[in-house]
Amino acid sequence: MSAQLVLSFVAAAERLDMAAMLKCLHPDCEFRNQPLPGWTVARGLPAVSRQLRALLWLVRDFKVLSIRKVKQVDGVLSFVRSERLNVLGRIVELEISAEFRFRDGRIVYWQDDFSLGELRSVLFKRCR
Repeated sequence: MSAQLVLSFVAAAERLDMAAMLKCLHPDCEFRNQPLPGWTVARGLPAVSRQLRALLWLVRDFKVLSIRKVKQVDGVLSFVRSERLNVLGRIVELEISAEFRFRDGRIVYWQDDFSLGELRSVLFKRCR
């Protein structure tokens, strides 16, 4: 159930379908986008919704290239995914370590870990 929920969530993200993404989230959900500072942690559905809207404003296209190293232990689902994003016209490929926890059939905790240096190197490289 939880793996299928996350796959539905990821599919909605690929479609940039905010409404479908929010349906997968618990009202008490928490989203952590590491290694961003702690003040960016979103707690509660309204805050997570605002965070996602900001991300979707930046992202023009999103595609998961692969999901691997899937583990589910004590109700925590974790995996590594490769993704390609078009962020304001720049193509970014990232490796993300993701962790999800669940309550009442929905995602209550979601954390993505990625290399901020890798993201910066693509977004802020000089145009030639």
